[in-house]
Amino acid sequence: MDLRDVFDVETIGDLAGQRVYMRGVGYHDGGRVELVVQSEQRVEAVVRGTLPYTVELWIDHGQPGWSCTCPYAEDGLFCKHCVAVGLLFVEGEVPLIPGEPEPDEQVAEPHVASHVAGLSHERLVEIVLEQCVTDWRLRERIVAEASAARGDGPDIALWRYRIDAVFAPYGDFVGYHEVAEWTSDVGDVIDALGDLVKSGHADAVIVLAEHAHRCADDAVQYVDDSGGEISYIEARLIEVHVEACDAARPDPVALARRLVDLELTSELDGFHRAALSYADVLGDDGIDEYRRLVSPRWEAVPDQPDRWSGDPFALKQAMIGIALASRDPDELIAI
Repeated sequence: MDLRDVFDVETIGDLAGQRVYMRGVGYHDGGRVELVVQSEQRVEAVVRGTLPYTVELWIDHGQPGWSCTCPYAEDGLFCKHCVAVGLLFVEGEVPLIPGEPEPDEQVAEPHVASHVAGLSHERLVEIVLEQCVTDWRLRERIVAEASAARGDGPDIALWRYRIDAVFAPYGDFVGYHEVAEWTSDVGDVIDALGDLVKSGHADAVIVLAEHAHRCADDAVQYVDDSGGEISYIEARLIEVHVEACDAARPDPVALARRLVDLELTSELDGFHRAALSYADVLGDDGIDEYRRLVSPRWEAVPDQPDRWSGDPFALKQAMIGIALASRDPDELIAI
């Protein structure tokens, strides 16, 4: 009995469920599985998602056994990464090696770099185009670079639709057992926005990252965030947004106005003290505009009955950010 006997398509589908199975098919078809150890009785592989996850499949007294390092599989669930690895063997694409390798046996890595360097231009083009069929991130990166070369921008409406779809794929609520998959998929889209910056579309990414932030803000209401996944998403979004602003150098006054709105109206705290985070891009003009918009509201706080409610707290963080960005200790002490 080998792995193909216990991990057939029907079994994999039953273990995963339809939704997780289809996501695993996408990972398998996208070529995200990298084998580490393989035998007739056990396989270990790395599946490239938002983070690399290690998957093990084995035979346990004639029954399928599995594990994955992703959050979704912590309770023993059969995740999309397990599906991707299982399908690799079901399709017979990998020759099983009889006998279990010794634990300290090293699997030799191919000289990938030298091999690729020796490929002809025609073969490289063929490989890239074949991969674009199943790897949407690669496809979008190629499209983005081609658009930049022509002087065109990305399809903003399509990207907004993609962001909306990935943030709200399950309807009204993302439960505990779905949130790891949700985080992984959202992370893929955020990483793709980072690819757009590298492809020369930083201006578009500023707009899209701000839209994604608002989606993350809304997600607080319908995602089980007991594991803090939304904080990870927010931190990654801010990182991409700062990177895009640094590359595009938008008008500092207009940027300051948008940042003030994001800082003072957001449920999440990613834009707290934004004047400091964006000081290099804002410059003196942007920081002055930030102060002009925030100071009158901050001065009115003593007249409010609760200085510690959401609005006064956000205003205080904004004023601290302004003082730190201005490098004015007297202003900071006054706040």
